[in-house]
Formats: sequence, C-alpha cells, structure tokens
Amino acid sequence: MKIKNIAALCKNRNTIYLYDAPEINGFIQQWIGDGNSFYPITNLPYMSISNVCNLFELSAKQLSDFNLQHETLPDLNFKDNADYEIQLDPDPIWIIYQGKYLKPWASSEKPLYVEGKYLKPLADAAEYLKLFERRSSTGQPYIVAKTGFILAAVIMPCDVITEAFVDAVESLARRSRRELNTRGYHADKVVEQMTLMYGGKRLDTSTGEVLEEEEEES
Repeated sequence: MKIKNIAALCKNRNTIYLYDAPEINGFIQQWIGDGNSFYPITNLPYMSISNVCNLFELSAKQLSDFNLQHETLPDLNFKDNADYEIQLDPDPIWIIYQGKYLKPWASSEKPLYVEGKYLKPLADAAEYLKLFERRSSTGQPYIVAKTGFILAAVIMPCDVITEAFVDAVESLARRSRRELNTRGYHADKVVEQMTLMYGGKRLDTSTGEVLEEEEEES
C-alpha cells in the first residue's frame, strides 16, 4: 500500500476520512480515504486525525481548507468475503473524459468505471489485484479490490454515464469502424490489382504473395 498515493487523493479533494471498524478482541481496524475510497491502515498504531495529518505532512495553512472526518465505517461490507460478489473483468481500454482517467470494468448488469487514481495506492500489488462488485443494503454497487483473498480497498464507482458521455463513445466507435472498413476496402483493391498484374494467379490476401497453383491429379 502506497501511503503517498492515498495522501495525494486526500489532498486533491481537501478531505480526509478516517474510519474505525467495530472493535474485535481489543483491536480496531482503521481505514482511510477521501470519501470515495477506503484503504486499510496496516502496521501502524491506532491513529487520530491529528496523527494522519502529520503522516501526510500537511501544514496548518493547508489544514485550514480541509474537511477532516473521523467516523465509524459506513454501511458497506468491509470483510474479505461476501455472500454476494461478482468478479469484474477489465476492458482493454482507458478513457479520459472531463479530466478523469477512467477504466471500465465489465459487470453482470452494467459497466462500472473506476478512476485510475484510486488504483495507484495498490500499484505494488497490481499483479495479484482482482476487483469485485458488491451491493449495499440499498442496492447500490460498489467495488472491492482484493490481493489474493485479502480486501485491499473499497472504491465507489464513478457515475460517468450520461447522454453526452454515451454519445461521445458511440461517435468514436462509429468513426473507428468506418476507418477499419476503409482499410479493408483498400486492402482488397490492392490484392485485386495485383492479381490482374500477375495474370490472374491466386494471391495470399493477407500478404499479397503469389501462390503456386496446385497441379491437377491425372
């Protein structure tokens, strides 16, 4: 877990949320984030907001503009396992839209978009990282990131799906398809012309190579 990246998230929103899980056998697991993300605090003693501010190296001037909250965990499942969770598959693209660097993940019902900045604190475990969709008690989707079987983060998806966003994606898809079809058309024309040049001999349509004619069996 990269603390400096968590600090960057909080500084970007001028917000620090420090959360306490219910006490278990005298131990309180704490989580930290910017309100849209939650990361477990590990290998550190119990923290106060003041401790976190010192950890993030925030000056008194910076803190005057900060929203500082120390609360109990929200009504989400922060356990390593859940009765209902669906593993998400990453789409092979990134989208930059309105200044947000978005990664779409395929869900069973709809795409879920994660801002790339929320994956940065998990970069040191990227090789083992898997994302899952869970649902709150009110049915709202949220995302949990696991390294192996251990919960490493809880991230709220970015609600980017609007008419303007979908129009932009569809327009890009149409233009890309048109270009692909145009390239295919030109490739077919080249092969056709080369076939005429070589006296009607067959060509490999992928390379343009003249193919040897098979001798007819006598």
